[in-house]
Amino acid sequence: MARRRCKTAFRVYLPSMLPVLLESAADIHDLQSHRRVILAEMYASRDGIGHQIATWGENFQMKQLLAGVIMIAVIAMIFNELVRSVETRCSHWRT
Repeated sequence: MARRRCKTAFRVYLPSMLPVLLESAADIHDLQSHRRVILAEMYASRDGIGHQIATWGENFQMKQLLAGVIMIAVIAMIFNELVRSVETRCSHWRT
């Protein structure tokens, strides 16, 4: 009985759950990667938008700082929507 349940779980439930699990993992990874790249630029680079944001924050240049943060937010939203459109095109078989 237990062996039958185990077979059912691995042959039916796991393959049906796999796309949803991968999609969730991709969304979480997407959010984490953007944040890590910006933080790495803020602390370790000599060039790039992250470095510029850090410099503007240290020098209290609030207009430039806000513009940089908004620009990063817009880029992240555009990238997120691109990933979503690819997901909808590739997952047309799901209900």
